[in-house]
Amino acid sequence: MSSDDCCMECLKDGAKNAVSADVYRERKASLKNIAEAALAGNCPDGPSYFISKTWYAKCILLLNSKVVSV
Repeated sequence: MSSDDCCMECLKDGAKNAVSADVYRERKASLKNIAEAALAGNCPDGPSYFISKTWYAKCILLLNSKVVSV
């Protein structure tokens, strides 16, 4: 192979990375739209409720302890 040639694996990896970047940008844009709609109060799934990570962790521990003791 000369310096101008590329192997098929290199081409496939390059294409896969390009597709991954496009998918990432599309998902990021979609999540941004959802977040903006939620902040504006226009959630299509109904009202949104935000909880802290600490509260969630304590709730999961409590639920797991109830499941184990039953």
